[in-house]
Amino acid sequence: MSLSLSTTYSPHTAVQDSTAALVRLTSGGSPVDCGQTVDAGSLLPVSFTAPTGSEYLIEVVASSSSAIPFTNGRCTGKRLDNNVGSVTVPPDGTITIRAAWSTSRSAAIFKSPDCVYTVMPSQGCEAGLYLDSGECVSCPTYSTSPAQSTSADACQCLAGYTSSSGSCQACPAGSYKPTVGSEACSPCPTGSFSTLTAASSSSACVACRSTCAEGEKEIVACSATTNRVCIPANCSKCEMGQFLTDCNVTASHAGTCVQCSPCALGQYRDGCAGMSAGECKACPTSTETSEGGCSVADQVCVPIVKSVPTINFDVTVLIQLAIVLIDFTSDLQAHFIHAVALTAETLDSNVMIVSMDASSG
Repeated sequence: MSLSLSTTYSPHTAVQDSTAALVRLTSGGSPVDCGQTVDAGSLLPVSFTAPTGSEYLIEVVASSSSAIPFTNGRCTGKRLDNNVGSVTVPPDGTITIRAAWSTSRSAAIFKSPDCVYTVMPSQGCEAGLYLDSGECVSCPTYSTSPAQSTSADACQCLAGYTSSSGSCQACPAGSYKPTVGSEACSPCPTGSFSTLTAASSSSACVACRSTCAEGEKEIVACSATTNRVCIPANCSKCEMGQFLTDCNVTASHAGTCVQCSPCALGQYRDGCAGMSAGECKACPTSTETSEGGCSVADQVCVPIVKSVPTINFDVTVLIQLAIVLIDFTSDLQAHFIHAVALTAETLDSNVMIVSMDASSG
């Protein structure tokens, strides 16, 4: 919007300076005076009231670039045509905001004085945070960002987590992801397995045992999530979540299936299958033991989700009723309790009359 004073732009008459309408950036609902500083990264609405019956344009130009895009802007995104929007303050330099208006095609064009602001550079946010409207905001769960990040787009999934449906999800058992980013989880190499979720290293993948020996039978195959399990050919095959005891090969005793034992919170049972009870191992950092029965890996470590505590509190309210105490029958009391419960949006059982006192006046 390069308008020179006294210059005529057909079909309008000459351009004139005017203070009849001033344009400003605003913060907290109040105009920011020209010459003041504005924080880098903040989103500031534009304040401008055009004279009655006029058409107008608003433009914001930064010293570090040709123009600043408006929120809801039109005219190539750097000007607003009969619309007042908001501006995202650039990282540094200055901002100049101006307006021009006219009441008709043959009338003069009026131009407001340029209003110049100095940008206060951001001190920067720590890793795991990003700048949003001048404040450092935490990245979403299971994601992080480099220091000095200025957008949520800088937040990337942690190692062991991958992007799925707009959030970071733990790599499932049988896979791993060693880097920060949106890459997919890599499956364990053929011939190895892992029972851990959110694995961040290929070391989570352990080589399956070799093929079953002569006189043995395979009851669990080697897969990305299970180790190969072999037992003597005459022994029983137990259900998932059980292991075999007392299998006597020479006496042809098929053995007894025993339920796998759960581990303590923060641990998982590894290798409970075949003729092995397995062993308890610690879950990786930022995971915990999930609920449920045991399997080849008795318990599976899952990401910790912090629960919101339930807060209960009692409220005592003094209510004065214009009624004789003796007339406040049990039936009326029940109706009164129901009315209070409806008002408080709770159950009748949560409301009680603590005491009743007769008073004069």
